[in-house]
Amino acid sequence: MTGSPPDSPHYNVIIVGGGVVGSTLALNLSNKIPSLKIALLHGDQSPPTRAGLGSTPMNPRAYALSPTSLNILGLDIVQQLQQMGRVASYDKIQVWESDGPSVLTFSAKDIDPIVSSYNFDDPQLIQLLDNTLGAVVEDEVLIAFLWDKLRKRSNVSLLCPCKIHHVQPNHTNPRVNFSYLDSVSRHDIHEHTTQTVQSATTDLLIAADGANSFVRRYVGSFPIISLSYGRRAITCTVLMNQSLNRIAFQRFQPNGPIALLPIQGIPTKTGHYYANIVWSTTPDEARTLNSLTDAEFTNELNQILQMGPTTTPTLYSPFSTPFAKAAYGLDRILQSLNTGLTMSNWTERPESSFIVPPIINQVVGPRLDFDLNLMQATKYVSGRIILVGDAAHSVHPMAGTNFFIHDKSGYQIYLSHSLFSIYM
Repeated sequence: MTGSPPDSPHYNVIIVGGGVVGSTLALNLSNKIPSLKIALLHGDQSPPTRAGLGSTPMNPRAYALSPTSLNILGLDIVQQLQQMGRVASYDKIQVWESDGPSVLTFSAKDIDPIVSSYNFDDPQLIQLLDNTLGAVVEDEVLIAFLWDKLRKRSNVSLLCPCKIHHVQPNHTNPRVNFSYLDSVSRHDIHEHTTQTVQSATTDLLIAADGANSFVRRYVGSFPIISLSYGRRAITCTVLMNQSLNRIAFQRFQPNGPIALLPIQGIPTKTGHYYANIVWSTTPDEARTLNSLTDAEFTNELNQILQMGPTTTPTLYSPFSTPFAKAAYGLDRILQSLNTGLTMSNWTERPESSFIVPPIINQVVGPRLDFDLNLMQATKYVSGRIILVGDAAHSVHPMAGTNFFIHDKSGYQIYLSHSLFSIYM
């Protein structure tokens, strides 16, 4: 394919991938530059509308978004998510070790000044997110809200279900030629799906199609660096009788951290609350945990999360030797120092006192697990093709990045990986 047919449509921007990253980018470009002609290619069927969500069960595929990310979504979406009860904000994160007395609590007060740091676009959003450290929202719910907005944008074409078939950067003119398979379902006595090849051109092609990006691999001009963390993440939704009171909990185990995150802003009709578990551990322990029944898994969660800070493990040996006696003396000094510092911290910051998480009643829905890997493209821009989101870099859920891309015309694209960006 050396070029597209003369009657092929031309777009200023085409975004491959209609998930959270691609949809958010399409909506922001449409809002800030209404003159752009944008196409968003989505590999699956059209996502449900907000009304179509109905009473769908809570999903463990979720994002914990910083106030910066919530600002990118905008006041309208944040307010609607709150009204629907499918977003849960938290004001602090409590972190503690599995084998020590220390407790560390982060709060919005530790980010000073919070308003100027986040540079909110809407003053009402400043008030709405006052003292908010972050908020958790489900993947399916967030995409539904974003697509409801995109369906109303006259300058955005939503193409789905379809997938990229061919990409050809044209180095002789400022356009990218591409083709895609457009799937059309035929519902008759011989139900089948017909696929046709469509062609188009664009000034800028943005790949937001995930860590295994087809565009990145097909174009071949984006070398990557990758490695495995040697860990798997288990995530699920749990039900509790009590609210988390706008607190996210995280305990560091020998094999990795386990987090309990609020997922629902208002209680159910029966007075229950939902939360999400994200547990990073070794592949062997993940297999063991996945072999447990839901009741056994729930008991394991409660045993870990209900146990508060402990004393630092002893250094000395029980055998009576000169070395053991010296180690015992050193151990007593370290124990006293550690406990003293911890208690001093509690005295100076009363809000840092340990809070026991609510008891988990049961696991609801599926338990998902996936490998935790690092992938970093050595460059995010090649000609008129840009990588964003996981297509550009994927990291452990505990890590994150905020960065800007500037082009020669002066436009600025802000890309964000939130602190606990699960499945981002």
